[in-house]
Amino acid sequence: MFAVYIEDQKVRLQPSALIGEGGEAEVYKLDDQEVLKLFKQPNHPQFKSDLQSARTARLRLQEHQTKLEQFPKLLIPHVVSPVRIVYDKNQQADRRVVGYTMARITQANSMHEFSQRDFQESKDVSIQTIVDVFSDLHASVSALHASGVVIGDFNNLNVLVSGKDAYIVDTDSMQFSTYTCKTFTNRYADPRVLKLTNGQIELCDRFSKETDWYSFSTMLFEALLNVHPYGGVYKPKSPMQRVSPEQRALKRISVFHKDVSYPMAGRKIQDILSRDLTAFFEALLQDDVRTPFPLPLLLDMLPSKKSASGTTKANVASNGKSQIVFATDGVILNVTHDGSNLRYLYNLEERFIRENGQVVLKGKIDSDLRFALQNSSTFVGKGKRLLHFAQDSVHTQIVVDQFRGREPVFDCNHRTCYIIEDGQLFSIKDGRKRLIEEVLKEQTRIWAGPSFGFGFYIAGEFRRAFLFDDETTGRKLLDVDAMRGTLLRVSCRFTERQLWLLVTFEEKGQVFNRVTAFNDCGSCLGTCEIPDGNGSWMDGLHQSCAAAIPDRGGIIETLLVPTNSGIAKVEADVTSLRIAQEFTELEQILEARDNLIFTHGGLYAWNSKSIRLLSFS
Repeated sequence: MFAVYIEDQKVRLQPSALIGEGGEAEVYKLDDQEVLKLFKQPNHPQFKSDLQSARTARLRLQEHQTKLEQFPKLLIPHVVSPVRIVYDKNQQADRRVVGYTMARITQANSMHEFSQRDFQESKDVSIQTIVDVFSDLHASVSALHASGVVIGDFNNLNVLVSGKDAYIVDTDSMQFSTYTCKTFTNRYADPRVLKLTNGQIELCDRFSKETDWYSFSTMLFEALLNVHPYGGVYKPKSPMQRVSPEQRALKRISVFHKDVSYPMAGRKIQDILSRDLTAFFEALLQDDVRTPFPLPLLLDMLPSKKSASGTTKANVASNGKSQIVFATDGVILNVTHDGSNLRYLYNLEERFIRENGQVVLKGKIDSDLRFALQNSSTFVGKGKRLLHFAQDSVHTQIVVDQFRGREPVFDCNHRTCYIIEDGQLFSIKDGRKRLIEEVLKEQTRIWAGPSFGFGFYIAGEFRRAFLFDDETTGRKLLDVDAMRGTLLRVSCRFTERQLWLLVTFEEKGQVFNRVTAFNDCGSCLGTCEIPDGNGSWMDGLHQSCAAAIPDRGGIIETLLVPTNSGIAKVEADVTSLRIAQEFTELEQILEARDNLIFTHGGLYAWNSKSIRLLSFS
């Protein structure tokens, strides 16, 4: 606990009040209407071995001593501006600005999450919703420009989507008067203001209204197609023309380039974009045409003709076959295998239905709901409430912690449910509740595997990653460096003896995918880290599954990952990870954003519309 001053009022900040964290600041909940953004000091633990970032933090704080107090009084509804200044001391003579307060945006997802295909499909996000969100964002950008403010570092992490509203946050970095924006995000910055110096991309010019519209258009492209404009794989005919993925924007080598292989996970351009909208993006990305985004191009999109469901590949191709196990006009929300049976939950006509036809509850899909399946039981969490529905639909209610004010903290395997309640990790098995360990309240997330689980909390100087199980008290600590960076997405894949920790994170303006393998004793078996969206096997990381495959009297632990070429079989090799085998015969029967589940009865692929059993020779 430590204290700051909001104007003249002393406020003590508890670690449990932390609801968000980025590379530059931490966000604390003050009440239901207001949050506090606290800038990270140069001596923050995150900068311990990063002198350049510590220097940047020092310069940023120095500028904010005057910039925040001169910030324009904006009355733009969905621009989250500073409300009150936060100081380190109460004495006006020597106090320093350390942050500010702003309005709290609830039930929101970052534009990064909103633009992911699996998110859009699982939450039933329509083209109409995307049009509404970006129409709202368009109005905010136009209003900022009319007020003499340039956003500058305009990216998919400083836009929050709540319903059909888009909120622009991190406004302290905006450009106005004599204050320039000095930060940038490679993937969304206009390449005309970037340059390559000694292998590093740097900012070489001021941001402008034109660069804001470039960023807006890039995010719109990504939300509509689930592909970044410079995504895919660039395969030039001549080796002399090869460039790194980070440099493609500088060379204007977009997905429209003839030598770029379009990603399997993306929606096809011709299925989504009108001819005029396609021409706009081609002019933007290939010819450097810069204009405010023409709103009529967005409003003229026809949801009735532009399906968000994508295309389906043939069920039989090459030596691979696909057998439909289940299909629905609704939305499949969760699929698992309990060792004996395939279990799933779907929503159809505002009813949540299990694989046996049981209607668990009624209602529309809600982005705040979380689900877990345990044999014939269904766990449904929202806020601090967890409902356990038994096979006879009788339910019991459990109170659980809520991770950073967003999601209820629980998970289960086929025999045990794990929850966190008031900073304590419990197992619930056969109706008995047992304490495992004390953890950090409101800051801990957990995942359950078939024989052990994984959890972590990262809040300032409090940093832990650990394993736990339902047989012993306490935990096994892991290498916390596996959780480095600003975490955008974390998921886990388990076998009985191994954990694959899958992380998408942002660091210094770039987004990376990282996978780390651990055994059940907590020893690291190997790790791999690659920039996101560069066409590697790691682009399908969060749709992968773990598999323990019998081989020559032993067991091979592997991660099966869907790729543009089929499925990659990844294994740990001393300290690194390698592709041991590729099943290219499955390329034509995998659908975009398929999730994989390995069982002794075969390999399943599922998405929001179907579950299929794959087979190949």
